[in-house]
Amino acid sequence: MSFRRLDNIDEKIIDATIALSALQQGWRGFATKDIAERCHISEYVIFKHFGNKQTLLALADKKVCQAITEGARDIAKREPDLQSFSASMLDWLIQHPDITFFSLNFGHGVPHASETQLPNDAVCSKIWAENGRYIFKADPSASDFDCAFAWHFLLRNLLDFAGFILLKNVEDTPEARALPLRILSEGISLEKEPSL
Repeated sequence: MSFRRLDNIDEKIIDATIALSALQQGWRGFATKDIAERCHISEYVIFKHFGNKQTLLALADKKVCQAITEGARDIAKREPDLQSFSASMLDWLIQHPDITFFSLNFGHGVPHASETQLPNDAVCSKIWAENGRYIFKADPSASDFDCAFAWHFLLRNLLDFAGFILLKNVEDTPEARALPLRILSEGISLEKEPSL
């Protein structure tokens, strides 16, 4: 699929799709007419610009993936270790609830919270491997699989924790955040794979 340059109305439509997916807990919970209403446009405009809902969701997914990757890379530049990176990334996900819930509910390009396997898509796997290599400052000899697995494990769990906090299933306190982050760090360090 090739991606064209987006104009302002396209961005509005994509942002509305992300927000509705987050609100409705998944892309099946809303229709293109709901997106049109939210953007104060005709449903015809959506079909003219995107063709169908699946194309629109793919573009929304791509935007969410880019946002998470850029956020993670910015954080990794200023956080020297996995613990501080994880804490800051968790904060970032909590501060961006639409991105977090879209990722939990749609999750093609971003690891889905309930996903247990790495993607079969070669492009997606390569992006995950690059992210893992960068975030974990991996040794050059680490395999792409190990780096992708580490990124998948980290982000999947951070999305889960952020989702719990945003849904108020746990009280958002330093203690509440410290426990899952400690479990996450220990889980990564105790894994036989990845060997970073």
